[in-house]
Amino acid sequence: MATAYPTTLDTATQQPSPSATTEMDDSGFEHDVVHTNHSGALIALETKLGVGATTAATASTNHVLVKQGDGDTEWAAVPASVPTTITVADTTDTTCSVALFESATGDLAPKSDAGATYNAGTGTLTATAFAGPLTGNVTGNASGSSGSCTGNSATATTAAALTTARAIAGVNFDGSAAIDLGDNANLVLSGQVFS
Repeated sequence: MATAYPTTLDTATQQPSPSATTEMDDSGFEHDVVHTNHSGALIALETKLGVGATTAATASTNHVLVKQGDGDTEWAAVPASVPTTITVADTTDTTCSVALFESATGDLAPKSDAGATYNAGTGTLTATAFAGPLTGNVTGNASGSSGSCTGNSATATTAAALTTARAIAGVNFDGSAAIDLGDNANLVLSGQVFS
């Protein structure tokens, strides 16, 4: 009738409760057997719980018994699950989440935000907004009304902005070719006539 713990919980068979009239040698209540079972259960509990200064009475809500690095067991908040290895995954997933951390250093759990996603199939990073200086060459189409872009070279888009025909000194042009005013054309600038 030795303790069944920690394999299973003890029952009244392993840990009987003698009454005031129970004899020390009654069957199932033998004094030496009861003491042996109690001692075995206590040792099994101590072995399983380990040593440490904290008690359940000093724990806060949702605290758990955690084994510490020195082998002690302490009541503490549930430790965050922090990965120790980052694996490169050359994925083609079109709905990847971007990993974020709340600090630049330390053992930090990664987080994600629905406002920042990555399409591994197209190599496109998408976010609600971007801030900070933009350096380097930019390709693709851009929109907006900032008007503060610099370094633009004249391209076909410049001519495309002049698709509506214009006239200078009676000569029509659309910006796609040089303007020939002819030898006898007069040019008027700010009220002055030049010929």
